[in-house]
Amino acid sequence: MVEKTLRKYGIKKRTYTESKQEGRKYSCDDDYFKVQSPNMAYILGLIASDGSVSKKENLIAIQLLESDKSILEEIRKETQSERPLSMYTRKNTGHVVATFRVWSKSWKDDLAHYGIVPNKTFILKPPDLLKSEYRIDFIRGYFDGDGSIYQVPSQNKLGVDIIGASKEMIEWIHNELVNHYHLMLPRTVTEVLNNGTVMYKVRTNSKEEVKKIYELFYSSGGLCMQRKKRKFETLLNIPRDSNSLDEE
Repeated sequence: MVEKTLRKYGIKKRTYTESKQEGRKYSCDDDYFKVQSPNMAYILGLIASDGSVSKKENLIAIQLLESDKSILEEIRKETQSERPLSMYTRKNTGHVVATFRVWSKSWKDDLAHYGIVPNKTFILKPPDLLKSEYRIDFIRGYFDGDGSIYQVPSQNKLGVDIIGASKEMIEWIHNELVNHYHLMLPRTVTEVLNNGTVMYKVRTNSKEEVKKIYELFYSSGGLCMQRKKRKFETLLNIPRDSNSLDEE
């Protein structure tokens, strides 16, 4: 009856997405991803690895463990988002997680220009439109979502892994680090998980290359996940109290 009346008077019915967008409760900088910068590139990388874009709605989200919520707070301030972080406990693990959410059609459209689309896990594309000077910031963001720094068990070696299900993305990261930043890295590693999913890794077990990655990631400042930065410093024996980059 309502739809019939709307059609009679030529009133266009709003789509679900349009109604949600117009009624959003919290604002943000809708144009944030239109201007490239080190922090913009970092957030882009973190969304690429550990964020999600809704297929049905204009919703973009990043969910991390509570221990890493400080980076989400920094991102919230950086993007002028008024929405507070949401916290909840996962029933299956008992872990407390923090979620950053933004509702923005502009964000969704702009992210798509950089290859970040709904259901992106296996089809994620490299951010070819990103200027070369910001690509290390993107890689640092991607690493903070899907990377690790670790001690190789029973060996006097350190390791860094950057992992993903998109072969094209992982090979792009590998090529950037080798060709642009001159790291000595072996070929990407392919691993098949127990569920049959094929994963790809950029990996090094060279302490010298791990140190170079640390310097690349943190020498210019900018957004980063403090937990992973501190782990680099611990494993590389870098005194934190003399490192001006370390801020809590």
